Amino acid sequence: MKILFLLFIALTPILCLGTQNSSVDDQEQGINRYFVAFISRESDGFGPGHAYVAWGVEDYEKQMSTGHAYGFYPQEGKEVWAIVREVGGNILNESVNAPKGEANNHLLLPVEKEVYDSTRKILESWVEQELQGNLTYDLIANNCIDFVNKVALAAGLDVPETHFQFPKEYLDRLIVMNSAAPNPPDFNVE
Repeated sequence: MKILFLLFIALTPILCLGTQNSSVDDQEQGINRYFVAFISRESDGFGPGHAYVAWGVEDYEKQMSTGHAYGFYPQEGKEVWAIVREVGGNILNESVNAPKGEANNHLLLPVEKEVYDSTRKILESWVEQELQGNLTYDLIANNCIDFVNKVALAAGLDVPETHFQFPKEYLDRLIVMNSAAPNPPDFNVE
C-alpha cells in the first residue's frame, strides 16, 4: 500500500518530501514509522541557502503523521555581523521561520525509534545551549550545516567536511556518501 508521506506539508509548504512505501506487515502489526530528513533550500534573494533537519512519525494508533523541522540561525538582528564574527545563535522552528526559498535537495531516511530519539537528543542539546546563552553562530565554524552534520552523525551517516560549503553542496555530498540517489523536492502521487 502506497502512503504519501508529506512531511510537514501543513507546516512548511516548501517541503514536499515524496512518497514512501508502508509495508503491509507494519500496518498489521501496528508499528509506528519514524523518519529523519536532511534538507537544503535556497535563500530569499542573496545568500548561500540554508540547511535544516525535519523529524516525522507515522503513528499507527492515531492514524496520522506528525513532524517538526528545525534549523540553526544567527540571532535576529545579528545576521550581518555573523559574516565577520561570532554571534549568538538560535534553533528555530522552520514552519515559523522558513522564508520563501524553495527546498533544492533532501535526504529522507526511515529510521528506527532509537535512531530517531538519538537525533532528537542533538536538537534538545542545542536548544538547551541556546536557553543557557551558550549557543554561538559562526559562519565559518558553527553554522546551519554544522547543526545538520551533528544530527547526521547521530543518525549513523557518513558525513562530508562542513567548512566552506554551501548547504546544497553539503547535502549533495551527504547523499552521495551514503549511497542514496538524490531525491529532489518535488513529489509524485502514485
